[in-house]
Parts: sequence; C-alpha cells; structure tokens
Amino acid sequence: MKIINVISSLLIFISTFSIVVIIFSQSKRLYESRYLKREVLRVGLLFICFGSLWNFLDTSIPPKSEVILNVGVAIVSVIFLINEILKIYEKSNKENCTKR
Repeated sequence: MKIINVISSLLIFISTFSIVVIIFSQSKRLYESRYLKREVLRVGLLFICFGSLWNFLDTSIPPKSEVILNVGVAIVSVIFLINEILKIYEKSNKENCTKR
C-alpha cells in the first residue's frame, strides 16, 4: 500500500502542477472570468499539488481509504493533463495547417 500511495502522490503532484501551469498560462477565458473564481481555482489546485508532494516526501503508511482516494485523484488528474496536452497539440496542428 505504501508504494501505491507514493506513486499516486507523485503522479498527483506532477499532473496537478502541470495543469496549473497550462491552465494559467494558456487560458484567456480564465482571465476573463471573475477574480474570486480564478483565485479559488488556483489556490485549490495548489493545495492539491503541494499536499500530494508532502504525501510523497512523507512516505508514511496512510489508511487504506486515503490510498484509494489518492489513486482516484491521480487517475483523474493524469487524464485531465493528457486531455489538456492533446488540446494544445491539436491547436498547434490547426495553426500550422492554416499557415501552409
């Protein structure tokens, strides 16, 4: 259980941090949204990000329910990250096709 939790925590940290970078560097729509909504999203994602980093560095043996929760969050965050990367890839392909 310990190794599963460590791997899950590392995946959560990497994917959530990447999502924060992608969303807040690419999204014009997010910056047009309300300030409070934008900052709550940023703070929430950063709490998830650094909480998972703490879990990774701590490497304690958590309860089984926390391991299950971490695995679920890791799966969702990795899928969301892959989706964001694919959107960026498709957008760059469309821009390259229109330039030709």
